[in-house]
Amino acid sequence: MELQMLQILPSPRKIIKTLTALFVGVGFVFIGNSLVLTSAGVMLSDMGVENFYIGIITACFFIGAILSSIFTYKFISTYGYIRSYAIFTALFAISALLHVLGDNVIYWVFLRIMLGFSYYSIVMVAESWINTRSRNEIRSRVLSFYSTIYYMAFGIGVIILSFKLTPVKIFIVSIFFIIVGSIPMNIIKIKEPKLPPKKKLFIPNVFNLVPLALVTSFSAGILINGFFAMSGLFIIASGGSIADASFFLFAAMVGGFLSQIFFGNFSDRFGRKYAIILSSSIALIASILMYIFMGNMLIMKLLAFLLGFGIFCLYALAAARANDVLSEQDSRVEVGASILLSFSIGSILGPISMGLLMQIFGSSGFVFIYFTFTSFLIIFSIFKETVPKKYRTEYLSTGPSEVLD
Repeated sequence: MELQMLQILPSPRKIIKTLTALFVGVGFVFIGNSLVLTSAGVMLSDMGVENFYIGIITACFFIGAILSSIFTYKFISTYGYIRSYAIFTALFAISALLHVLGDNVIYWVFLRIMLGFSYYSIVMVAESWINTRSRNEIRSRVLSFYSTIYYMAFGIGVIILSFKLTPVKIFIVSIFFIIVGSIPMNIIKIKEPKLPPKKKLFIPNVFNLVPLALVTSFSAGILINGFFAMSGLFIIASGGSIADASFFLFAAMVGGFLSQIFFGNFSDRFGRKYAIILSSSIALIASILMYIFMGNMLIMKLLAFLLGFGIFCLYALAAARANDVLSEQDSRVEVGASILLSFSIGSILGPISMGLLMQIFGSSGFVFIYFTFTSFLIIFSIFKETVPKKYRTEYLSTGPSEVLD
């Protein structure tokens, strides 16, 4: 009977084939997002904005992400997946386009919130669609394919930045990719899943979440999105060029992609606690070496690979840790929302704290954040229990919005 059931279930390859238009579309959107997200710090610096205020402005992108988590689910429930995707990609392109009309910092704050809201709404539509169409038995493999697209697309975006484009050209190119990303969903016949039921909004009680998962997700928000927002500025302040900043980001993305594969297997075998300790230790060593070799761009790019390898898996490890200790299925939504909330708070505080320390200590302030939070995470994890292997759930290469589904 089980064999017959497995034969009836669609394979990962079939699911991926049916979702080709979605994967192609979001791939182009990811390229556009990498351009507008990672270039902001350098652009604002060229406009004469101080590092602390650069951190505040770039952090507004993640305020938009929080607003998306509040309003987008209801929007999808009302208008459907395809129309929601079309509307949010249009809003994303408009938000990018409006940047070329002014350089007032208050104006940019508003636009970064719009960008964050529209981008995370697109991601929520895509990941909710994937989760709805994928059964539990194959979901991890479909999401792994989706994560591969994300890392490849983001890498393409940061390579484009190495061509030394002007700010106007960067936004034009990003808008091109965003608009192209909206086309496949509108010209290819694709059956969208049933509309998700409307749910009442609730504010999760984050203190009910297991401490290690909560602290890890919060730290991941600071370290990952602080990196995206401020690493380009860090490399420029360290004496590098735009091309150096681009390849620094690319190296980190390659490390992040490989870390999902390594730590997925490692954490399933040895536990999330030891995976968090190991990944944080790698990031700590990389940041110490960055401080020592600051200014040597070749070594910095190699160390970016190690840093990305250490930090980009932290969010997925936090989600896996939380799921490992859940006693009731009904608490998954609240736990997922709590992780998202802590990650989002960290994402807002990361660029701000990096901007403040870079304002005070120069480029070294960027590295000090990694010293502090990786060291704290290692110490905090050591004193937490290990979940026995029989109680561990499957590791998924999850992104921040996937926990909402």
